[in-house]
Parts: sequence; C-alpha cells; structure tokens
Amino acid sequence: MTTFADCEADQILLHGSWSREGESPEWMSSRVVAFMTSMEKSEPSVAWRINEWRWDGTEAGLTSLFAKHPFLAEDGSPSPSLGYETLSLDCDTDAASVEFRFAGGSSVVGRSVPEHRFSMGSRRGSGDRIAALCRAAVRSFAIAFDPIQVRMTTRHVFRGWKGGDWSIDPGYEVWLNDLVGTIKSVPEGISTERLGNGTLFTLPPDWSSKQVVAVWDEFLTANGLSEIDKALVQPMEIQLPPEDDPGPIPDSVPVAGAPTTEKANPVTAEDYRRQITGWLPTEDGKVPTYVVPFDDLDGHLVTYEGRTLRGPDGEKTEVMLTSIFHVDHLATDPMSDLSALTAADLLSIASWQIDALPHGARLEWHCDTSPGATAVRNLLAVNALTAINVIHTPAIGAVDA
Repeated sequence: MTTFADCEADQILLHGSWSREGESPEWMSSRVVAFMTSMEKSEPSVAWRINEWRWDGTEAGLTSLFAKHPFLAEDGSPSPSLGYETLSLDCDTDAASVEFRFAGGSSVVGRSVPEHRFSMGSRRGSGDRIAALCRAAVRSFAIAFDPIQVRMTTRHVFRGWKGGDWSIDPGYEVWLNDLVGTIKSVPEGISTERLGNGTLFTLPPDWSSKQVVAVWDEFLTANGLSEIDKALVQPMEIQLPPEDDPGPIPDSVPVAGAPTTEKANPVTAEDYRRQITGWLPTEDGKVPTYVVPFDDLDGHLVTYEGRTLRGPDGEKTEVMLTSIFHVDHLATDPMSDLSALTAADLLSIASWQIDALPHGARLEWHCDTSPGATAVRNLLAVNALTAINVIHTPAIGAVDA
C-alpha cells in the first residue's frame, strides 16, 4: 500500500491552471510576486532565483522579463496564441529547493490542454520538506492567481486515475474555484477549508492511492462534476475575501545568490532545427519560422518551424516541418513532472498545428532519437492526434552557417 506519507520527494506532483486570456506582462509579474510573497509567510528563509533569465528581484524587473520573452512569430513579433516562454522559478530554503513553473499569456484558455499552467519541476530535499513546500505552494497559488484548480498529488494516484487533460483530478490536497461548480456533498474523510474564492479539500496522508482515487470519484459523481469547462474565461481582476487578501506586495523579494545570466538558445537544438528546416539564421542570429494565419483565432498566427514541397513536378505536396529535440525522458521517465510538462506542451502545439494546417498539406515532426520518436508517436496516438507523421531523423551535429 502506497500512501502520501510513504512518498519520496520525486514521487510528489504539483499541478494547477487558470482560465484567463492574454495576460499582460504586468499581470503575470504581479501574480508571480504575490505567490512568492505568500510563500515567504510559510517559509521565512526562502530565496528566489529565475533560471536562464537575469533578474534583480523586483516586480518591475520581472515585468520586463515577461515582455522580453514572448514566443515569436516569423516577423519577430509576439505570437498571441502562444503567450510567454515558461518562467522557471527556483525556491530555495535551508533544507530544500524546488522549481516552480508558470506558463501564461496565451490569447486563448486552451485547446486539447490548458494553456495557462502552474507546476513543479526539479526538487531537492526530503519527502517531508518537499511536501511542506508543496502544501504552502497550493495555498499561495490559490490566493495569488485565483486559479481554476490546483492539486498536490503523487505518481501512484496519477497512474490510477483515468481522467483527461481537463478533468478535475484527485490529490491529497485539491483546491477548486467556486466557478468549477457547486459542492453539495463531501465524502467522509475529506476535510474542507474555505480559501480565497474556492475550497481546499484535504485527504488523509495515510490513505492509499487507491483510496484517494475511489473517494475522489465518489466526490465528483455526488456533485455532478467531471471536467473543467473549456469555455470558462475568468475575469482578469482578482477580488478576494477580506480575510484572504494578502495586502500590499513588496517592491522586491530575496534573490538567491548572484543573478543568473541570460542563456542563449542551446546550440544543439538550434543546429537540429536548421538541419530539419534547411533554414539558416538571419542577421540577428535567429532561425526563421513559418507561420500560418488561423481563421478560428481572428487571424492569429500558428507557428511551424519550416516548410518544403515534396513530390514530382506538377504533383508537389506542401509539407510543414517541426523539430522535436531531446525528449527521451518521455520514454525513460514518463511519470516525471518534466515529462508531464513536455507532453502538455507537445499536445498543445500538435492541436494548433493540425487545426491550422493548410488544405492538402502534410505535417511532419522530426525527432533526434528513436526512443523520443516512439514516445511522441505514442503520445499523439493516445490523444487521437494522428495527422502528424513522426519521423526519427538523427542529428548530424552543428551545421555551418
């Protein structure tokens, strides 16, 4: 029997999502700083570091970073449908360290998967310390972002649950916004607490994963709940009950060590993209991408990495190309947080690209390893995204400009 109390640090999972559209850099930075400020009330010794981005610890500095790191279209302008690059935020304490990830800014709530997400990546420390940080993170995220849901769960619960990407999933701590639905009945054993604009449901840590799955299924059935409404769009302004209002946000937060340096795109990934597309960097050093307007999004652009024509003269077929680099973890550690985040990103990209595919065109994804290609192929098949031809194309190394 596997319980939460038995879990090691790498078996604990943390996921959440909100349902807003087109968050500004100012909105994203204010919410992330509010999250950090709330965390500091539970962990006074905490310090923060942003991976890959140089940051001075201020909200204004974080706003500037979001503004500088949108996903870009071919012409160098921000792509509204993709939002900002994922923020990777290290939370360091004396006894433990975790990486929190925030993905937002998309002009739509989501398609096959939610586009606005919160999760935990790498972590260091004992299971007890990581669990304590995650419990604090659930509460801090619920207050700071006023999301739709957030849950702390385990790999064993995740394996035993058959829900989809929009399902209301079980965990040992689950917070649900009131917008999800009316809660009329709570099974025995689940404790509840009002928090912000929702309810925090806590399940006993000595319950097995099978008990958690069974009781959560009972809870959803009793309340007529199953999935988050994909059409639900939350207001941008967050109004909390007075007792949960965190108060003023400080001008800055403690930063761990020296500011991290800005890291350029990995050379190997860029080389592989150049190999697949055949396109060389422009004068600014960036490899161009190919974009297609998508009528369902009022002309917003969907990005492919390349385009070519194949076949005999007079019968050529348009082929859209995308490179998928270093995703072996989908095969070697499919239950990891990194794999969950990668899978969500790939499914989102696949959904956009399939829907925007020009009439008569084909779509190819090229993976640099055989295990990675097999894992991606299986991921797409399970989610009925079979319009993509996944091909193992080994990387041949750097391509001279």
